[in-house]
Amino acid sequence: MALLLFCFWSLPVVAQELRRGETVTDRARPDFEAPGIRLGTFKLFPAVEAELMHDDNIFADNSNKNDDIIVVVAPELLLKADWSRADLELGTDLAIGRYTDFDNEDYDDWRIWGEGAAELGRGQLTAELRHEDLHEERISTDDRRGIKPTEYSVNAWSIGYRNPLGDFDLRADLGQRYLDFEDTQTANGFESNADRDRTENRLRARFGYSLSSGFQPFVRLSLTNIDYDSELDEDEFFRSSDGYDIVVGTAIDLSGQTFGEVFVGYIERDYDDARFTTIDGPIFGAELTWNITGLTTTKLSASRLIKSTTIVDASGIFDTGAAFEIDHELLRNLILSGELSFNSQDFEGIDRTDDIFGGRIEAVYMLNRYLQLLLGFDILNRDSSPADNDVRVYDRQRYYFGVRGQL
Repeated sequence: MALLLFCFWSLPVVAQELRRGETVTDRARPDFEAPGIRLGTFKLFPAVEAELMHDDNIFADNSNKNDDIIVVVAPELLLKADWSRADLELGTDLAIGRYTDFDNEDYDDWRIWGEGAAELGRGQLTAELRHEDLHEERISTDDRRGIKPTEYSVNAWSIGYRNPLGDFDLRADLGQRYLDFEDTQTANGFESNADRDRTENRLRARFGYSLSSGFQPFVRLSLTNIDYDSELDEDEFFRSSDGYDIVVGTAIDLSGQTFGEVFVGYIERDYDDARFTTIDGPIFGAELTWNITGLTTTKLSASRLIKSTTIVDASGIFDTGAAFEIDHELLRNLILSGELSFNSQDFEGIDRTDDIFGGRIEAVYMLNRYLQLLLGFDILNRDSSPADNDVRVYDRQRYYFGVRGQL
């Protein structure tokens, strides 16, 4: 990190100034962007990425520490509409992971989605629909420790509307996610995950007002319902819940170089099971981007929210976290990135707190429009208290190298 920071500020600024709301990673680079394939009013963007990774703790468990080399091949197709009054994106991708020694950890993940936006009156209507077949990472809090990773699918949709009325800004969105878990294969057969299948519903409304100083104060109300398919889980708990949160905050846009939003508020979640006490308390969130120069972008994010869990006797998790990211354009076609993160997970109903630290350094080198190279290193560490609970404490380090081809 020290070497990266030295490089960031030791070189003269030679790049063009960033546009309003633009960052180093998303600025236009015509000489290195995929040209796409014209199909009438659409453009097709095919790509494939191959990655070689060394993971020194593939099971995320210091008591059973094993390393392996993983090869990941990830093809993708993206179809974008070239329309003036509407946006449409259709996409699909696949991630094929193969382990050199522990082939039980092999996975085949894939996703397909569609999202779009269209003008409706003075406002804008947005919609998204997606399906995902994934595997549960070994670092997951709810990992069942099976012989193979647990597979699950996600079906999700959302629809939203935004209508700016002069200095006022009105937004509303409705969304749903359905999670369906496959049974976990263990040494004694299969362990059912039917009690983890659930539907998550969310309704959110936001009212804001723009000030000339670059701030837009807002109030936001969210309603949440989580409905488990099984009325009782395998430990005889009713895990379905209803909740809400209300926050006040402000969006920030200072000359387009510093932008984002911050908020504070209150959250509450009630469970169907009387043995689970209501989870409530203060929450906050922040996501601020600062373009220090035309070559360097920093991003600070923080959040406090409630996560679901099926850990025995725990009703949910209060997750408090923060992250700092930095991206630097060392050359026109070389982007260096670094990230540090921390999360504290407080399990409600049981005596357990997990502290998770993460770090990442990465370099992306764009050879031309069609080929990119990726080199990176990341670390992850989980400590848990009290120390005598049945939790997998781990330290994990991964090195990876990737090649991306695109048209």
